Amino acid sequence: MEPQLLLIKILEIFKLTFTLIVLSYASWSDWKTREVTNYAWIIFAPVGLALTLLEIYLSGNIMLLYLLAISIMIIAGITIPVFYLGLFGGADVKALLCLALTFPWPLKIFQPLLSFTQIFPFSFSIFTNSLILSLLLVPIILLKNFFFKIMGGSLFDGFEEEKIRKKFFALLLGFKVKKEIIAKRPYMFMILEEKQVTRDRETRRKLNLSIKPIHWQNTINVEDLPENVWVTPTIPMIVFIELGLIVSIFLGDILFWILTKIF
Repeated sequence: MEPQLLLIKILEIFKLTFTLIVLSYASWSDWKTREVTNYAWIIFAPVGLALTLLEIYLSGNIMLLYLLAISIMIIAGITIPVFYLGLFGGADVKALLCLALTFPWPLKIFQPLLSFTQIFPFSFSIFTNSLILSLLLVPIILLKNFFFKIMGGSLFDGFEEEKIRKKFFALLLGFKVKKEIIAKRPYMFMILEEKQVTRDRETRRKLNLSIKPIHWQNTINVEDLPENVWVTPTIPMIVFIELGLIVSIFLGDILFWILTKIF
């Protein structure tokens, strides 16, 4: 093996190990508190970029700079608007931008099981795999609602006037929890219902499935909430981003593989 190629492989191992250490810490913090210190990204971004530039230098292929630029532009162009829509947290965007700096192309030391021609930057594969893996929450939520129902719980008591369509999406997006749980861990949930005062001065509950963060309107404290409240979990997305990285390396780009099988 040529010394240059050997150095690149050693560099890739170091890059992957460093990334997994940072993302593991960030995933743990995101899981526990739904927050990640900016120090993680302050360290990750410059080190990841330096390792990528060193790899370009060792390879002698200046064209890789264009792939690095494309990686940054695509991930920034997707994640920043999504952040302003309220669908991603700031830490999620920072994690993906750091990965765009660190992994603009696949690692050479591993061959993914799903072999295909890489069209988009590798960081885009990490992004799409992360989203696909996060969808695994949907069947988990459905099972939670199923067991809640068979244990005698009432899913839509007080929501009889709501449309079937809204109830269907509520079953996919959320579940009911006791208000005491919300009081203990408010950062883990966004509330999927609100109370409204009708013209007859009657108070009724209504499902609110807006993509924006939802809050219980006109609520002063937790005691004003109903006993069981429809909520959607705040997703610890960095956990899925790290899993997306691992899947991208060892399995491949799931979305692109599916598209190649369809078309």
